[in-house]
Amino acid sequence: MISGIRFTVQVLILTIVFLVSTLSFAEVEELTAQQEQQAATLYGELKCPVCKNQSLAESTSFLAEEMKVQIRDLVAAGKTNQDVIDFYVERYGDWILMRPRAEGRGLVAWLAPGGAILFGLGWVFVALRRWSRTPQEAATLSPEHAELVKAAISEGDPS
Repeated sequence: MISGIRFTVQVLILTIVFLVSTLSFAEVEELTAQQEQQAATLYGELKCPVCKNQSLAESTSFLAEEMKVQIRDLVAAGKTNQDVIDFYVERYGDWILMRPRAEGRGLVAWLAPGGAILFGLGWVFVALRRWSRTPQEAATLSPEHAELVKAAISEGDPS
């Protein structure tokens, strides 16, 4: 009798787990091809909060999957890309963006590589100019020094 009750309870628990899991999959709305493309673009523009150097498209973390479902819901509700991005920037800050905005502190991220390249090229230019110059003092010898050089050469000459 007790084993029959256990079996019935186990079947009920498994049925409830199955129904709950199918209901969670039913939440994901079907999107049109254009909306799918919009969602895919947004997955690439936002970082995963868990794997900070991966986009949502690359990440397989639980939070990234939840954010993808939320993005799909926002896109299905008719939100634009900018609306969705603004929503996540408001929640997480600018660091959630894969490409920083070209304003404020983000402007430094856009200008720093170009500035570093210009600085490096300028340094190479100055160094090459310094190395290619021949000092004037070494090019001309005073008559006294010229005589000393001739004497040194003639002393070392065995002929």
